[in-house]
Amino acid sequence: MSNKIITLSGAASDVLYALFYRGALVSGDLPSKSGTAELRELGFAETRHTATEYQKEKHFTFLTPEGQKFAVEHLVNTRFGKQQYCSSMMLRVEIDTSAIEQAIDRLDVRKAIQEECQPGGLIWNLRGR
Repeated sequence: MSNKIITLSGAASDVLYALFYRGALVSGDLPSKSGTAELRELGFAETRHTATEYQKEKHFTFLTPEGQKFAVEHLVNTRFGKQQYCSSMMLRVEIDTSAIEQAIDRLDVRKAIQEECQPGGLIWNLRGR
């Protein structure tokens, strides 16, 4: 799945929810035909006959692997696609500060050279020889 933002209709969200939490369903158990069609168009759901019969049914709609991945992001990690914020949540962020440290080191060297070039500094005194 690419990094594009996918917004589902309410009907498609209902079907995604049902398929994720209840598993493969017969057409009569799906909350919405239009929502099912939307998920099929996105490649998140598939409807077909199965070789194995279950409760005298062989025609089921189920989530594809891509649909399962999307469902996890949409239902488990968010609240129907909306980020959840919690005051007790703590994020750990690692920042590479090596470039900043190198810049500071260069500034310290420049500052030291400038100080030594001032009257009374080592470079100032050597200049007079």
